[in-house]
Amino acid sequence: MSIDNIAIAGTKWLWEKYGKDLVDKMALGIKQSWEKVNWTDAESKYRTRLFEQHSTAKLLGRPKPLSIAELFTDVFVLDKMTAFTYYDLNELQSRHLEREKLRLNLNRRNALEVILDEKLLYILGKPGSGKTTLLKHIALQACVGKINKTPIFISLQEWANSELELFAYIVQQFDICGFPNAELFVKSILTRGMAILLLDALDEVNQKQRNEIIREIKQFTQRYPEIHVCLTCRIAAVDIDFDQFVYLEIAEFDEIQIEKFIHRWYEDKKAIRAKMLFELAKDENTGLRELAQTPLLLALLCLVFEEIGFFPNRRVDLYKEAADALLKKWDASRGVERDSIYHDLSLISKKQLLMHIAHKYFEKGVYFISEDELIREINVYFSKLSNYNPETLDGEIVLRALESQHGFLVKRGRGIYSFLHLTFQEYFTALYMIENISSDSMANLLKKRLNDKRWDEIVLMATSLLQTK
Repeated sequence: MSIDNIAIAGTKWLWEKYGKDLVDKMALGIKQSWEKVNWTDAESKYRTRLFEQHSTAKLLGRPKPLSIAELFTDVFVLDKMTAFTYYDLNELQSRHLEREKLRLNLNRRNALEVILDEKLLYILGKPGSGKTTLLKHIALQACVGKINKTPIFISLQEWANSELELFAYIVQQFDICGFPNAELFVKSILTRGMAILLLDALDEVNQKQRNEIIREIKQFTQRYPEIHVCLTCRIAAVDIDFDQFVYLEIAEFDEIQIEKFIHRWYEDKKAIRAKMLFELAKDENTGLRELAQTPLLLALLCLVFEEIGFFPNRRVDLYKEAADALLKKWDASRGVERDSIYHDLSLISKKQLLMHIAHKYFEKGVYFISEDELIREINVYFSKLSNYNPETLDGEIVLRALESQHGFLVKRGRGIYSFLHLTFQEYFTALYMIENISSDSMANLLKKRLNDKRWDEIVLMATSLLQTK
């Protein structure tokens, strides 16, 4: 069945439920105008257009967009925000003896089930965690009638730049599809709660526009209390309370999700799919398995494996690619320009700061760091820079930016931070050693670390980096 036929099937319920009642209540002139147009056809054209707009996703390094319907795997959410969870820091520190125990176990729920159960949802996630993909999947499900609501998908950045009020911007989306009185139609489905409003990426709205956007979203949900809303944002990017919204956090991929993703990626390439799963399961690829918990980075691993048929012996090259994706490429590829929270802090300076933090705490055997200590450490680091300005390089502000813009440092509980993956802490530690320790001293240091299992990955990475220095 074509998307046009699917869209028509998806709109049939809408017309039967309240379409005729809507027309009967119109003024005579409007009613006559409306009846000249096939109402179901107009709604179907809208759904077809929406489906075509959001049925694919762009990915770094891949010229052809990916089909969301073919690639999407179940998404799970945490029913308790990690940033609000209390942990004992000393207990967390003891986990360093066993790498696998660094991953915190929290209750996970199927995202689609939660979304259909709640009216107002504020969905938070780390960079590359799949927030936009989740909203697009919801839109596609509604387009084909699997969710009995009219989907309205809005990029908050595009809406903010339009300078239109939210209602007018939504009406514009229906106007394009030839509705004879789109304003009346939109008001009706919003009032009756027959729409699902998908508001994507609050973090991509610049600071000057953000407060007004937030104010209007709150007013909109009060004006239309029956509407179903899903709003996404990066964790730590927006410090605002949405009182009436249920907060959810997108969970990292587990082993089952990783395997399903790979199966879908290589749907028609069974041999290479089996080979990748086999290679990923090897003991020496623990670091790659950690990266695979983030959907964006898992996709990058699939791209590399698809292109060359194996993982490069120099794993450090893959870690560099993953780090660069979060540090600069992911936003740049989508044309997102974020607020300059760092002011004078360059890309190189950001990497050097991460290297400093990674190395200092890895040397101590510390993976979980108190927020207060981390802020103090960032301020101490900045104070040693020649261009240090305490008004523009504030440790607390920079920590929030590192978390929201790049996701390398993440909040694991109230007042507790760690690197997103231990692999990243190891990678930045290796970089620090290469850049700050002489070659002779480095060789002796690596020899001393050979029998310390905790340093295995760093020794391999540093050795690889030394070969190209």
